[in-house]
Amino acid sequence: PKKDDNTVTMPWIEIRRADKTDPNSPIVQVTIKPLPSAKGELGYEIGRSLRNRIIDELSPHLPTRTMLSGGTGSIDTGTNKKVALEEYMRNLALQSQYILYFGDEFTQRGGDFPITQIPGVNILSASLSAGQPGRVIKVGDGPLSIWQFLELFINSYP
Repeated sequence: PKKDDNTVTMPWIEIRRADKTDPNSPIVQVTIKPLPSAKGELGYEIGRSLRNRIIDELSPHLPTRTMLSGGTGSIDTGTNKKVALEEYMRNLALQSQYILYFGDEFTQRGGDFPITQIPGVNILSASLSAGQPGRVIKVGDGPLSIWQFLELFINSYP
């Protein structure tokens, strides 16, 4: 929320729904802003450390949600991608070995990391960053690398 002088008060919570026009549609993301941004009085490292401590404390109580440090001063929480993909596979009666998953945040605190907990899913990363689990196949750095991989993949079949 903003005060009359256009400054942001702390903390605040933003709730995003699947359909922004329908107040009864499912909540898809909650952003918690416990601190000012890195440009505020708190340094970025202090803010990140505090947010990570909050995430570590809350995450065990929200097993179907993913909690991540977002931006420079917020905590984003949304449906855990593992839970979403498992539900998708169950609804379509798909086996994990037939899934090809693309992402770019497979490090421990990344939004795609929960996918690495589903045995058998084929995982391709568009990031060359260190700290990704060994079963993640790095195909390049950035979205263009995914397009290039898909083009090669599709053109390899008659």
